[in-house]
Amino acid sequence: MTIPKAPQVFPRSEYLRRMAAVKAEMAKQGVETLVVINIKNITYLTGYTAKSAYVPQGVVVSASREEPAFILRQCDWPAALHQAWMSRDNIIMYPESLVGVTGKDGFDAVIDYLNDLGVANRQAGLELNDLNVNQMAKFKARALGARRQVRSRDRIDARGRGNCRRGGATYRRNHARRRAGGRRGR
Repeated sequence: MTIPKAPQVFPRSEYLRRMAAVKAEMAKQGVETLVVINIKNITYLTGYTAKSAYVPQGVVVSASREEPAFILRQCDWPAALHQAWMSRDNIIMYPESLVGVTGKDGFDAVIDYLNDLGVANRQAGLELNDLNVNQMAKFKARALGARRQVRSRDRIDARGRGNCRRGGATYRRNHARRRAGGRRGR
């Protein structure tokens, strides 16, 4: 059965513009590959709106590829084919056997993809906000090239909205206050 593309909220040219803006910011930061795991950022970059953020998934943006790769759970793959603007080859499903298994999850598939790309020899960025401690350790242990970590609110967010830039400054200010024993600021 062929799964048709849904009407896109934005034309392909808008998604390519977004990708170009992200890649320009990646170049400024010295990042060759970026792993996006925050569902809002995934939606912004791909057009995917299905409710599947309860399991690990990620979009891998590579400076050398026009389209990102979207890696997600097998049962969510048809929805991604239908909603996301990318070609079928760039929407990659991981098996259901990675769901509900202690010590394994969909991020193993994302890391395998990164290793297949040869990211261990390049600078990579990784969103940290939605990872737990075990998942962060997994990326550090298995994707050794992910030397640069970014938070969803930090500078590799090419939407151009002011709150993204302020969010990074707020994070740094709050982090400094916590180190000094102060309260979180607004």
